[in-house]
Amino acid sequence: MVRLTRPRRADILAAAGRLRDELRLTDDEPVDIFDVIRDVGVWLIFQPMDKLLGATLSAGVGGIMVTTQRDVTMQRFTAAHELGHHTLHRNEDIWDYEQDVDANPADIKEQEANVFAAEFLLPRTLLNQRLRGYGVSRNGDVPPTVAYLISRDLGLSYAATVSRIGEVKNLRASDRERLQRVRPIDIKRALLAGREPANRRAQVWLPDASTSSFIVDVGDEMFADLPENPSTGYRWMRNEPTSAEVEAPVTVLEDEFAPARSAELEQFPSEHAVGAQGVRQLHLRADAEGEWTQRLTLRRPFESTDRSLDTVDLHASVRPLPATLSSRFNTQLPERADE
Repeated sequence: MVRLTRPRRADILAAAGRLRDELRLTDDEPVDIFDVIRDVGVWLIFQPMDKLLGATLSAGVGGIMVTTQRDVTMQRFTAAHELGHHTLHRNEDIWDYEQDVDANPADIKEQEANVFAAEFLLPRTLLNQRLRGYGVSRNGDVPPTVAYLISRDLGLSYAATVSRIGEVKNLRASDRERLQRVRPIDIKRALLAGREPANRRAQVWLPDASTSSFIVDVGDEMFADLPENPSTGYRWMRNEPTSAEVEAPVTVLEDEFAPARSAELEQFPSEHAVGAQGVRQLHLRADAEGEWTQRLTLRRPFESTDRSLDTVDLHASVRPLPATLSSRFNTQLPERADE
């Protein structure tokens, strides 16, 4: 199998960097690849393709097709892969199957598109910034949990993120294989102390004392454990939804009391939780695009919210499903193409 030469790889990395510069993207912030495709000025179409993951079409201003039959993390990487084809192989029609977008495609042009996608979505500066944020030193080992959390935070697949970490950190083959062998569901179970997401493929988020606001995808799940002591008569109460909130984008799947483990009591420290005997477990799922906020108040059920001992606000911004974006973006293309 033919492999990319170092000079060609350098050319592709430079091409990804130039496009980021043209779009005024900074290397320390994640990008929305679907917004990028719109800004580049090509058609973006989502179709229910069973075997094809994506395609790049050269006619007119150009177009990119992405399947709706994969999860959003694969859709994002596929879109970036197709943007690579559009940038590097502009005058060709290219149809991509599973083996063309995986970690080790045989075709040289597919390798080029993968290198472009990885550099564009996760530039070295951004990856190193996220690794440091999770406590990984310059020469330190990368735990599977950190690889998963970075993939989740940036909306990418675990496999693609591990592959990029291996490139940037110049990991040995054995270390890359070690990370790739870990199943994301096992990492999620560890993060949730044995609890299970309703959907094994869902990304999981854990609100804590420092972070209770998230940008999530449809299908993502959130788990919050708040210290609660039933013997005091106080419990965490969710505000009753107004009529406008009945169709909220986030659904409460579980709201129940459970015996606490010491680690759970550290998630939301509160001066009123001393001697807490358990936790209020909330399991939430993002079901639709939109903004969602839930205020929880620690009070006795018969008292008003102004008598609360403590308050926690959970917030989620749920991104739209990619398949809904085509009509929003493509109506603007003819005007931009004539500019």
